[in-house]
Amino acid sequence: MIDFGALFEQLISSYWWAIPLFVLIAIFKSPWFKGFIGEVMVNMAARLLLDKNEYHLIKNVTNGTTRKREAPL
Repeated sequence: MIDFGALFEQLISSYWWAIPLFVLIAIFKSPWFKGFIGEVMVNMAARLLLDKNEYHLIKNVTNGTTRKREAPL
């Protein structure tokens, strides 16, 4: 008879790195992470490339939402 415990233990010991890899891939592909990285890139570019005497960075202008409100009937 097959000892599934030993087989499972051997699989885990061989492919332990796959679980953190899949978690990282899921995080990198998430809309939250893509938005976060986009914001960081834009803020860094604005801070480094724009004249500080002319331009001022304003963060969180939309209050975290971009959905339009429907007019009441």
